[in-house]
Amino acid sequence: MSPTYFNDLSTMKKFRNYCSVFASIIVLSNNVYAQDSVPASTPAPVPTESVTTPSGASSVVNIFPIQAPQTTAPVAQQPMAVPVPVPVPPPPPAPCPIVVDPVPPAPPCREPVSVGFRGTLGISRFSERTRESGHSVAYHTDIDILQSSANEVFLPYLEGGIVIDIPIHHYFAISTGVFYSQKANHRKCFIDTTNFKSENAIITRIGYIKIPGQLTLRNWFTEDRRFDISAGPYMAFGIHGKVKERYISDVDDMIIHETETKIDVFDESVYDNNSMSRIAPYKRFDFGFSFATTYEFRRYCIGAIFDMGLTDITKPEHNVGNTRTRSIGLFFGYMLR
Repeated sequence: MSPTYFNDLSTMKKFRNYCSVFASIIVLSNNVYAQDSVPASTPAPVPTESVTTPSGASSVVNIFPIQAPQTTAPVAQQPMAVPVPVPVPPPPPAPCPIVVDPVPPAPPCREPVSVGFRGTLGISRFSERTRESGHSVAYHTDIDILQSSANEVFLPYLEGGIVIDIPIHHYFAISTGVFYSQKANHRKCFIDTTNFKSENAIITRIGYIKIPGQLTLRNWFTEDRRFDISAGPYMAFGIHGKVKERYISDVDDMIIHETETKIDVFDESVYDNNSMSRIAPYKRFDFGFSFATTYEFRRYCIGAIFDMGLTDITKPEHNVGNTRTRSIGLFFGYMLR
């Protein structure tokens, strides 16, 4: 073979080696670029072959044909868990406000002393029948009569005066005052025997100055309304009184005696042992117990009162038995505060 052929062959080998080196450089640069892009992935090693050049230098030659660089696809990132907002229910609607009446302020623990006026209208009578010492009918020697039957009838009475209220606590007070009190009684006596009849009607009215002393229990409804219950003793002193007596007697249907007398109940000069009068004198002093209920609205008050006398108001030397006062009435009043 001619030397030109060998020279051409040597030139071809060198050209092929240069191309292989160039292709290796390109592959190596692509691998380096791929490593920089995806650090986690390592490219597979490329099989190479060492070739000795005529000049004695060795070079690395890729034994596979040139192909496009294999790039590793980037690992898809897992989606991050995004918290889903939980819907918060709306707050319940506010309830409708309940309108409550304001509680009135409690009255002070101790109020000042107050004074007022009070008037009472009621009925009164004496509690027991009054038996008289008796009298003899001289015109019939076989008749000696003890007047043993009597009926007390209620009569209207009046009472009025000044009431004084002394609070000692929120729920307690002392009620007193000065009153003019009138006690009245209508007494009817009847005697009916075979041949003797008599009718005796006595109307008594006595005026007293009365001073009560009652303990009061209070129940407050509001600041200016309350209900009181009172109980306690009273003292009374008689200042005047009149007795009107009408007496009729008959024997065998013939009226033999008829009188009508008006005297002072406290005047003992009209009474003697020989007197035919059936009127007994009265004491001036009376003592008893009183009960009352009162409803007060602002300054006005209305209520009921019951007086029970505990003292015999007749003189024992002129009367056999006990006579005590009883009265019940309704009153109206006005307090000055």
